[in-house]
Amino acid sequence: MAGEALGVAGMDYGMTTLDYIQDPGHGWLAVPLDQLRSLGFRVAGAGDTWPYVGRVISTCSYAKGGMAYLEEDSDASAYMAALDAEGIVRPDISVVRVGDHIGVKGNPRNMRPIAII
Repeated sequence: MAGEALGVAGMDYGMTTLDYIQDPGHGWLAVPLDQLRSLGFRVAGAGDTWPYVGRVISTCSYAKGGMAYLEEDSDASAYMAALDAEGIVRPDISVVRVGDHIGVKGNPRNMRPIAII
């Protein structure tokens, strides 16, 4: 029920399911950009070195239409850790498989790298 899952800055985290998009070689978790903003995430800059400290998203993630597609190896984990740290219940995950990354609509590899949150 909306309102029961209000978290940081009053953001409604009451989503029930997020899509985990996979192609044959990699995967990305689709997360609303507003949630990343509310949780205090920023995009890694030239002065950042991996492993990142704090709530930082790598440029291996993508964005389109109000959604961030968080790279599975570090960025999606950082998002889940932030939810845990704020006491926000983790959403369910729905796996969406897409074909080979070249020219496949809906594959994050065909989107622009995330530049700003």
